[in-house]
Amino acid sequence: MSDRIEVPASETGVVRLFAVDLPADEIEDFADFEREGALMISALGVYDLNPSCVEIFPVAQLDDMGLANYLIEAYSIDPADLKDDRTFLNNIRGHVALVSSGAFRGKAQTLRPYHPLRWLGTWSEPRPQLDLSPIPSDAARDTLGTTGPAERPRFPRWLGWVLPLAGIVLGTLIYLLSPHNG
Repeated sequence: MSDRIEVPASETGVVRLFAVDLPADEIEDFADFEREGALMISALGVYDLNPSCVEIFPVAQLDDMGLANYLIEAYSIDPADLKDDRTFLNNIRGHVALVSSGAFRGKAQTLRPYHPLRWLGTWSEPRPQLDLSPIPSDAARDTLGTTGPAERPRFPRWLGWVLPLAGIVLGTLIYLLSPHNG
C-alpha cells in the first residue's frame, strides 16, 4: 500500500510528478484513456480524471532542457521552489506523468498511487499578488457607492392616469354616438 495524497475541491495551479515504472513498450497502453478501465486512472486510485491535464512522456524527450526547466517553462513553477529539487529532477530517467490540478475537474479526491506509478513531487504555480488599491484614474472616481439624487421623470406623472382615462371617455362617447341596434 502506498501513500495517500489529498486533492482538495477546486484546487488550481498544482502539478504532481510521478515516475511511470513500465517498459517503454507498455506505456502506450498505460496512457490510453479511451481504454476500458484506463490503467492510469486505476494506478492513481481515483474515479475520474481529465486526460487533457495529464502528460505522460519519456524524460529523454526533453533533451538538454531537463525536467526542472520543463516544469519552470511549461507549468510556470517558480525556480526558487525547484532549487532543492533541481539535481533530483534532472537525474530522473524513463517515463514520467505530470498531473495538473485540472485533471481532477474541481472535485476533491484522494490519490492512492499504485504500481507502476511512484510519486516524485508536488509543486505549485506562484499565485499573483492582487492589488486591490483604488484605481488612480479620474474616470474611476465615484463610480460605485455614491449616487446623486434621482433624476426627475421626463414624463409628467399625471399624464400616466389622464391619458388612459381620456381614452376610455373617448371610446365611450364614440360608442354612444354611433348607430347600433340595441
